[in-house]
Amino acid sequence: MEEREVNRRFLFYVTTIVYLIIISFAFRFQVIEGRKYYRLSETNRIKEVMIKPPRGQILDRNGKVLATIRPGHEIKVLPAVIDRKTIELLADIIHKPPSEITAKIKECSNPYQAITLGHDIDFVTLCRLEEQLGSLKGVDIVTEPLRYYPYHRLFFHVVGFVGETSPEELNKGGYKPGDLIGKTGIEARFERELKGKKGVRYIEIDAHGKEIGLVEEKRPIPPQPGMDIKTTLDAELQESTALYLNGYPRAAVVGMDLRSGEVLILYSKPGIDPNIIVHGMKKNVWDSISRHPAAPLFNRTTLSRYPPGSTFKVLTAIAALISGWDTTRKISCTKRYRFGNRVFRCWRRHGRVRFIEAIEKSCDTYFYEIGKTLGLDPLLRVKDLLQFEEKTGIEIEEEESFFPDTSWYERKYGSQWPRGVILNLVIGQGEVLLTPIRLATIYAEILTGKKITPHLVKKKRPKSEPLPIDNEILKLIHQGLKRVVEEGTGRIVTYYLKDAGGKTGTAQNPHGEDHSLFIGFTPADNPRFLVCVVIENAGHGASAAAPVAGKILSLYKKRYVQKT
Repeated sequence: MEEREVNRRFLFYVTTIVYLIIISFAFRFQVIEGRKYYRLSETNRIKEVMIKPPRGQILDRNGKVLATIRPGHEIKVLPAVIDRKTIELLADIIHKPPSEITAKIKECSNPYQAITLGHDIDFVTLCRLEEQLGSLKGVDIVTEPLRYYPYHRLFFHVVGFVGETSPEELNKGGYKPGDLIGKTGIEARFERELKGKKGVRYIEIDAHGKEIGLVEEKRPIPPQPGMDIKTTLDAELQESTALYLNGYPRAAVVGMDLRSGEVLILYSKPGIDPNIIVHGMKKNVWDSISRHPAAPLFNRTTLSRYPPGSTFKVLTAIAALISGWDTTRKISCTKRYRFGNRVFRCWRRHGRVRFIEAIEKSCDTYFYEIGKTLGLDPLLRVKDLLQFEEKTGIEIEEEESFFPDTSWYERKYGSQWPRGVILNLVIGQGEVLLTPIRLATIYAEILTGKKITPHLVKKKRPKSEPLPIDNEILKLIHQGLKRVVEEGTGRIVTYYLKDAGGKTGTAQNPHGEDHSLFIGFTPADNPRFLVCVVIENAGHGASAAAPVAGKILSLYKKRYVQKT
């Protein structure tokens, strides 16, 4: 009897302890950690669907669309639901290795947030996906706004393009695997304004990841469209520029409003159609583009550095005038100029020439004499005044220009560096290298007498600082540039319009034919617009670049000057 009582009490105590344990766990799960487990259960049945905002448009100065959006289809997968069988079936349909899909899924931090596996799905793939959708766990096909560039390759380098975020770009915040981000040009520079803000809707799903319906207790958040960017570019001028360069494989053109610094033309050739790379391409196609000897991905207007050739003689002329050069002095050009035991050549025999005639006729001998007489220091002074080596400040990717100084030559040659290098510098050869955007800006500042920052997006003009060079010097240079077109090496421009000035340039190229350059402006007396044309391997500046510039200046005058 006592033994039975002991057993009953033992059973009672054990039962009581078990119930207490159950009650304590229930209290913990439902009261203390109730919110936590409620959230976990919610994520097991609710899928967050991110709604992509329409990316802002990029427009030219007249409202023409340079970049916009079009509808397309993307593949979305839910990492928490997708299984191995689905991955293998999906890989077969979209022609990607299973390992690539698995790696993409592992990048996702929230398994109940759908990620993008492919953009702009072609019609055949779309049909195959639709057929197999019932067997694909956690896979959806969603309509998305896709980037579209209606001018194709015409604005490739300046507008840029978008592409999928890299692992490094994901750390910038607000981006998920598969999102698109501006990679180059205006697309990259104004990414924050263009991208907009994502929306979200909450969908109830079953165990297979299939949608049941909207979750009514969670209000959707609508997306906020990106902001449109209105640029200073002129689509018609850029389009005509490309037409004028037909037949030349590689070139760079900058067209600038001299009153405001607004860039109307920024054209680099060759380029590619950004529509083919926006949503990815096969590795062999990308390799063929990125390794092409013509470098179509490279923006020649802001990243390429060229010897400026005879366009640099204007800067040598300024250096001479600052140093008190006698402009009435005549120098005899016999086509040969002796410096020590070396003979430097002029491109033709000019006879006896004065200062203005030297600019007009682009006489090398005259500028050799300036270099021999004055040395390097006056050129370095002009370099500092015009800030040759500083970037211009344009909004997109830009390379610094280069001009050697005494310490650079001493590092290369020692303290007894050859003074003959100065004769190369004064005619824009040797080590001096300028980007087309920097060369255009230098000329713009010389013609206006003011510091200029070229820009691609309209903005309030800051108060212009005067150029630290005497106005009388600038007027004399301006006079010489007018005579280049009226009577000198740039006379071919008058075939297209007479109210212009400019400077030809022929830059020697150690890798092939000479580069052809011309910097022109109109109207001649009160310049409003400047164009800088560089055509690679095209020979003399007067024969290739000058006619192209003449056509551009003529079209600008018809569109802008004659209307006012």
